[in-house]
Parts: sequence; structure tokens; C-alpha cells
Amino acid sequence: MNPITVYFVIPRIHRTGGYERQAITLAQTLRHRGVTLHILTDCQPTEPLEDCRVLPAQSTLGAHLAFRREFAAARAKGPAIVHIHGLYRFSAVGLWTATRLRLPTLLKLPSSTDVQILFQSRRLAVRVFQPMLQRVDRFLCPSQDVARQLEPHLRRPEAATYLPNGVDTQRFSPATAEQRRHQRDTLKIPFGHVMLNVGRHVALKGGDVLLRAFARSRRSLPADTGLVFLGDGEETATWKRLATDLGIATAVMFAPTHTEPERYFQAADAFVLPSLREGLPNALLEAMACGLPCAASDTGGIRDVLAGKFPGQLVPPGDVDALAAALPNLLEAGLALGTRMREDVQTHFSIDTISQQLIGIYDELIRTKG
Repeated sequence: MNPITVYFVIPRIHRTGGYERQAITLAQTLRHRGVTLHILTDCQPTEPLEDCRVLPAQSTLGAHLAFRREFAAARAKGPAIVHIHGLYRFSAVGLWTATRLRLPTLLKLPSSTDVQILFQSRRLAVRVFQPMLQRVDRFLCPSQDVARQLEPHLRRPEAATYLPNGVDTQRFSPATAEQRRHQRDTLKIPFGHVMLNVGRHVALKGGDVLLRAFARSRRSLPADTGLVFLGDGEETATWKRLATDLGIATAVMFAPTHTEPERYFQAADAFVLPSLREGLPNALLEAMACGLPCAASDTGGIRDVLAGKFPGQLVPPGDVDALAAALPNLLEAGLALGTRMREDVQTHFSIDTISQQLIGIYDELIRTKG
């Protein structure tokens, strides 16, 4: 059999959100495994990427013709698969083109919100698109919750496939005490004990919940404990004002999104993710891979990661009191809990493990459809 050619269609690749980072890391790992892979996108990436092509996206017809040329050329050489990461207008055109050519297709749905938008929206454009979705071969769901919510909407429920996100456990790895001090110095983190939150600053990430819990728990924390928010978003200014109102502004640091987030993980002592709703957050896996003790909301894919071996690290979403009680325990648990969390991530959620599972799905599609 000729080698498989895989197309990753990644819309809005210039952003630094979860699905973009996950797709790029996965592409790099698959290439290292010998997979022939091309990235197609609608904008210039912020960093150089191997074999990444920007297709015209100004018009639907122009995008369709560009996708058709790409896919037809690949199929003429052997089996080809189209893997869509995030569904926006550009990637929807790519998916439609691939199904018209009867190529094996995969669509990642990052969260249950995507299921609701695609299958429950009353917008005419979405409703017209829904019959085509039934022709998608595999929907990749990063959490069991997303898969369960998707299945009732499919004529073939088995097309909903649970495949969690993966993390590069070499890039995201524990720091020694000396490395931790160095990272804090170079990043200008002024605290003796550091609790870290990483993610977009939007309401669903629960930054206000974390600030209130941190303020409530300060008497139970070492006096030099600080809270670091790494990220940007529409809620940044609101959260800064809240920190001031709570009287904790001097113990809270807001750092903008960084191209090397692992440096902040390696500077921290613990990680907290108080999201109100999630798919499967990369930041949690990255924190665990760095050996940090973690506490996170009992929702979505977070439950898949923690409920089995670390149920005590789950807190009800939005519950300030429960989170406040959990924060001192994180620092007390320290290295022992963090080591166990890293071992679990290495076994079940490393990018090598997830990429191997994905290659198995590709092979199955080629055997049954290619």
C-alpha cells in the first residue's frame, strides 16, 4: 500500500488557543513517526511550520477550488485523509470538499459547545450544513462528555470517538529547585510560593472564582504565596479590578500569553484550573507533565483526567468555598502528588501515546474506506 497522506486543516492558526496548539504539536509528532502530513490554513502562522500552506479564504468558491486541487493531487498518489481541527467557515469548506471527493474525514469537536452549535443551532447556514456532517467518518472527542452529547445527533453513533488531547512530556517536564528559582528570577515572579493558572481570560475560565477562593484561603497559606495568571482576554481588566477590591492585588501577578508556557509551569509550586466548563484543557495536562500538584473543576474532560486516580483534586465548578479549602492542600501535597500526576500523564496522555492511537484510526479508515 502507498503511504497515507494526511491533511490537517487548521483554521485561525495564528491564535494561541487550545485546539491550535494541540494540532501543531500533534502534527510535529506524527511527522516524527513518518506520516506524510500537510497543514492547510487560512492565515499566516505566528511561527514557521513545516509544509504549511495558506489557502485563499476570501470567498467560499476560491477556498473550495484550492482545497479540491490539494486533495485531488494527493489522492492521485495514494490514500489520503482529511483531518479538520475546529469548524469555522474556512474549515467547513474543506470538510465539504473532502466529503464530496469521498475522502476519509475526521472532525475534532473541542467541547460540548461545538456539539450544541453544530447540531442544535437554528441558524439557516448551520441547518443547511448538518446533513453533510452525517457523512463525516470520525468525530474526535477530547472528553467522554463530548462523545456522549454527540452520539444522539448521529445516524452512526459509533462515529463519535473518544481521543483525549496529548502533551509533549519532554517539553513539559519537572524543574529542579535551582531551575525553579532561575525561572522565577528571569520571569520576575516575586513570590516565595507560586500558584499558577493558565488559559484565556474569559468568564468560563472562572478567574473570578479563583481570586475569591485565593483571598479566602490566604490565612491558611504561607505568607509569601502568590497567584500568577498566565494569559490574555476580555476579562483581564475585570479580574485585576477584583484583585484590588479583594485586597490581594500585591499577591496576584498577571502575565501575558507566552510562547514558552513551560517556563511558568516550571516556576510554579501548584496549578489551579477553576473553569466553569471545559473540553479537555491542554494546560491541565501540561501542569501535570511538569509535576505540579493540581486542583481543577469537576467538569468535562477534566473529570476524565482526574476522577480515576485523583478524585480529591476535583472541586465543584463555581464553588468558592470548596476551592478555597483545596488551595492549602495543594502546597502541602507538593512533590509527592505532582510526581504521581506526571506518571499518570506519561502513561495515558503523552503526545506519543495519543498520536499512536490516531494513527490506528487513520489505518482503520483507509482499510474500510480508502
